[in-house]
Amino acid sequence: MKKLVTASCLTFTPLTVCSLFSEQAFAKENSAQHPLLLAKRITKKGKSLGLKQLIESNIKKKRKTGLLTKREKTGWSFRNLDSGAYLATINAEVPMQCASMEKPFLAQLYFHDVKAGRRRYTRESKRMMILMLQYSNNHATNWFFKQLGGPRKVERRLKKHYGHVYRHIHLVEHIPRGGKAYRNKVAPNDYSRFLYYLWHNKFPYSKTLKNMMRLPNNDRIDKGIYGGRNHVLVYNKTGTTAMLCGDMGIVHIKDPHGKTFTYSMAGAIESTIIQSPYTKWARSRGRIIIEVSKLAYHYAVKSYL
Repeated sequence: MKKLVTASCLTFTPLTVCSLFSEQAFAKENSAQHPLLLAKRITKKGKSLGLKQLIESNIKKKRKTGLLTKREKTGWSFRNLDSGAYLATINAEVPMQCASMEKPFLAQLYFHDVKAGRRRYTRESKRMMILMLQYSNNHATNWFFKQLGGPRKVERRLKKHYGHVYRHIHLVEHIPRGGKAYRNKVAPNDYSRFLYYLWHNKFPYSKTLKNMMRLPNNDRIDKGIYGGRNHVLVYNKTGTTAMLCGDMGIVHIKDPHGKTFTYSMAGAIESTIIQSPYTKWARSRGRIIIEVSKLAYHYAVKSYL
């Protein structure tokens, strides 16, 4: 399964920005438990399993076999983007290192300023945004940090304008040489909330941002998906350092009969120590995220299509 990309992905199209959700929707977002949290179950070995149980079982096996150690914690958040219901959450409100997964937030805030007339979306800013989101270029990321006033100001402004999304974001550092940034943090549910509002075009220039997140890259979410007869689109951003391996994104599925289902996934594996060799650890933990993505995809297909 490959991301489907057309020339339009790089075309800037002005977007009429919808207003933020009503107070009723905001209350629903904050409700302790929504009835749709009790999603349909998958049957496995005679037992009825929800997505959270499937993930916990997978992680438990990894710990038993030593593929995850006591020095590592995981965080997960899966959300039905059609209804807004959470399909599974594990350590979802716990802030974790974000590596490069905060980069779409910089693009979101930049577009916020473009809509307000404080900045222009030029060829140069578009080029830098593609470098940041498709190629995870750290120089381009620091360019946006500088344009927006630095990490701490970015955090303050995101909380001010989008406090209903960012409840656990903590941005304190630019990305240093070598990409060794370990102090910026975001909780898995912050990603889920961002992806939910992005999918429903509630941010300035959401369609443009989604197109950039759909550009081909070395992601983990769609490596766990084999679409088969289904038409699948993935919008995502990975994050990798010597202390964190993660991915967050949107999966949109359309079956051969035209029925659709869309969900978001945010997953991270964080180490309490700097791992060496870095590449071996990153590949190993990346495979775990790929496996969980596969579990979520099959769960979604069996439960909703």
